[in-house]
Amino acid sequence: MPYATAIPTPERILAVMRPGYAYAAYAIAAKFGVFAADVKPLLQSMADQGVITKVKFPGKKISQFLLAGTENAAPHRIEQAKRAAEIDPATIAAPRTFSVLTGQLTGYEADIARRAALCMMARPR
Repeated sequence: MPYATAIPTPERILAVMRPGYAYAAYAIAAKFGVFAADVKPLLQSMADQGVITKVKFPGKKISQFLLAGTENAAPHRIEQAKRAAEIDPATIAAPRTFSVLTGQLTGYEADIARRAALCMMARPR
């Protein structure tokens, strides 16, 4: 992580946030050149004071932060995230989770023999 370009304070965090945009802690930390762990307690205290709002979008693992009062500025993003999390009812098959192994393996036995010879050489007598 590069050296901090500016020490994050509540005023500076509010200055870099735009209304209607959700920011993860790591994105805000990157703007200041610090680690996300350094910014998370500050963001949480700002959320407790009501300056920013902590939101959790469907399908996302991390919480994000919005300027307070701008939650409804971008409802299409929330709807888009909800739609992305839903499964299409027309799809009945799950995606393949394995590799198709119908081809011929070449050089497999030679590789095993090479490894066995190496193990025998390294083996103490």
